Amino acid sequence: MNILKTKFILMIKSQYKIVYIFVLFVVFGYSSPVINGKVVDIDTNDGVAGVHLIVIDSNTGTTTDASGFFNLEWSGNYPIKIQASHIGYKLREIIVLKPGNIWIGLKTKVIKGEEVLVLGEKAFSGNEVSSGVEHIDLKNVTARGFRDVSEVIDKMGSVVISTTETGHQTISIRGANANEVAVFLDGVKMNRPLDRVADLSYININSLNSVEIIKGGNGVLSGGGNFGGTVRLISKSPNNNSVIVSRNIGLTDDRDQDLSGELNLRIKRLGFSGRFSGKSRLFDGRSLYTTLFSNISGLADVPKGKITIKHMILSNSLKYPSGSINTSDSLSTNLFTYNGQLLNIKGLDISFGKREWNWTDTFFDNIDRKLSEDSHRAYISKSWLWKQWSGTLQLEKEQLNFDGRNEISSLDSLLYFKDYIDLQSIDKAWAGVLQYSARADDPRLGLVRWELGIRNGNIEYQHNQKTSKFDTALVRTNNYNAENSQKLKSFRLGVFVKGAGKYFEYSLFFNQGWNKRFPTLNDQFLWYTSRNEDVLLMHDLNDEEIEWLYSVWSSDRLISEHVSTTEVGWSVLWDKNTIAPINKWEMKGSIFRNHFIEKISYRQLGDGLLVPYNTTIASINGMEISMDATMLGIFRGIMIIQGNAALMNFSNLNVFPNKPQTLAAASINWRRGILNINISHIFEGPKMIHKGGVVFYQSENLNNTNMTISLFKTIWKFDIGLTYTVRNVLSTQNTTVNYSNWSAADPFNYYDVHRKLLSLKISFIN
Repeated sequence: MNILKTKFILMIKSQYKIVYIFVLFVVFGYSSPVINGKVVDIDTNDGVAGVHLIVIDSNTGTTTDASGFFNLEWSGNYPIKIQASHIGYKLREIIVLKPGNIWIGLKTKVIKGEEVLVLGEKAFSGNEVSSGVEHIDLKNVTARGFRDVSEVIDKMGSVVISTTETGHQTISIRGANANEVAVFLDGVKMNRPLDRVADLSYININSLNSVEIIKGGNGVLSGGGNFGGTVRLISKSPNNNSVIVSRNIGLTDDRDQDLSGELNLRIKRLGFSGRFSGKSRLFDGRSLYTTLFSNISGLADVPKGKITIKHMILSNSLKYPSGSINTSDSLSTNLFTYNGQLLNIKGLDISFGKREWNWTDTFFDNIDRKLSEDSHRAYISKSWLWKQWSGTLQLEKEQLNFDGRNEISSLDSLLYFKDYIDLQSIDKAWAGVLQYSARADDPRLGLVRWELGIRNGNIEYQHNQKTSKFDTALVRTNNYNAENSQKLKSFRLGVFVKGAGKYFEYSLFFNQGWNKRFPTLNDQFLWYTSRNEDVLLMHDLNDEEIEWLYSVWSSDRLISEHVSTTEVGWSVLWDKNTIAPINKWEMKGSIFRNHFIEKISYRQLGDGLLVPYNTTIASINGMEISMDATMLGIFRGIMIIQGNAALMNFSNLNVFPNKPQTLAAASINWRRGILNINISHIFEGPKMIHKGGVVFYQSENLNNTNMTISLFKTIWKFDIGLTYTVRNVLSTQNTTVNYSNWSAADPFNYYDVHRKLLSLKISFIN
């Protein structure tokens, strides 16, 4: 530890001397007085985000963050009058006599008996059974130095981001596989129908307003089979007229680039938004290019609701130094949504979306793959409230179509293999959530809410596959045609308790659920392919692998897997300035267990043959804990300290390979005036696999420390942000790959290397 500390100090002194002196000057020498504070709801004492604060008769102002905190720089005379405004609260003016810490309470505009229609994106978590939920406001994403969605999510406790050899990013929550986590972008499901895996590298972080992570496998409204949880990505809405341009320059490697722009127009009840972005990343000596032309969207506020239409195009391409390997994929989506009242029915949410995905892959002269899919998803839901009862009923239908062509030839023989696939599935389901809330007069037990969630669905599956194998003068052709239909049911029961003591608020929740997952289209495809004895000639298998493969062939088909999920969680909040100098302190934790029956697992044989199979039983036990503290007046600024950790135990590393059992993250964010400094650290334990009774370490402990220094200034109607970021401060490895030292056991990972970045963001808001 002392060696690392000395290395860090020497690095700061040698490489960042100018930045270091600048920071000291700003922190200790900047003399402009600052007003720090928090805006709260006067009834609930909860922080209010997005409150506009302005010094009357001046152009000086600011906005509260996601927790209601703000800092306002004022170098003029005192006293001053500050106006606080928010669309949901009454306007308030206060007099400030001198710089320091202030608290502002706002009263809601709603009067008793008045009906209020709330319009906006549907929040699954708002109607789901109590579970662990993480909400991330991306308003200040630039200040933290984040450029990719994965960098934000990777700091959320039991969440792990994995980067494939092609630079694509997948997510795991609580040890679940990537195909067991649902990812929605504005209601559009981003999981590929082929394997149900979502690629986060597509997403432009500058286009997002917030990220919500719902942990646990007990969801019913977001679909079946989401054993790990659900991720909701919410794009910005055109609520005003604005033009935003963002540019990122890689100071360590010029292939590390970002460029994005957006245009938002708002004319009374009509809104329009258009965005474009492009980025390049160096990964494993290869350059990954992503272009995103997204959120060409329009919205209209009608008398009793809101209509939204969105069109999105995304594409990825990977450039290899040799030029003999090419891979690219593209995704296009169309979405129509309506929220509000229709035919005197209130609380309706109607959505219809279509998606097309195409992927091509060539590897020298022996591999040629072309895959394509299209899907349609529609749902309608009705939310209601009656006295102490509330709930949501949802009807949905999803149709998936997949076509694939694989051609594989041996470089040293005449062996030639072709595979043609036509797969289709239709999933029809209804889901409902029922809640009963009981309130007590005693604040020590203020609320008890019982919650029940049920999902009942039926999936119809069709499989058509043709394989052809050419070896010397012999050609063999096999056809496989099958139909399958299965019931998919989910059930969950939970209870939520909320209360308060003299100096704190607390909440407790418990939920128990049962979920079911049908094999993915890719599972079905690989299962049949691996059953073809001709495929054995394409791979170099040992005797143990051949014996195991024949045991798998004894099964007639893959069957659905089941999971029983149990979760207990708690939170404690001090938010009344009772612990000096801490003004807000929140701790959260949970204990969970996932018990699987007929778990679908995967084993890689020979030189790459991937075989899916049903195990008997498996389990994941884990716990999470997080802490969030906010302090006012630290070096005359606002300091936020965050930390979390997760421990997981896997019953079988054959079933849950390459997943760390220990995770931790911590960050310190300090803001004063135009200056923002953020230091964060991520720790991941070793990733292991179990093969042939032997434990192999895929990677040792991962430690990554990042530092970001940002300057933000509002000049008239322009918001200008300049950010300098150093990734993996304690490392010396940059983006130049030394292939003489490269190995498959210790691959180069772009996202973990030492690099320097400079970002500029300019926003014009009218």
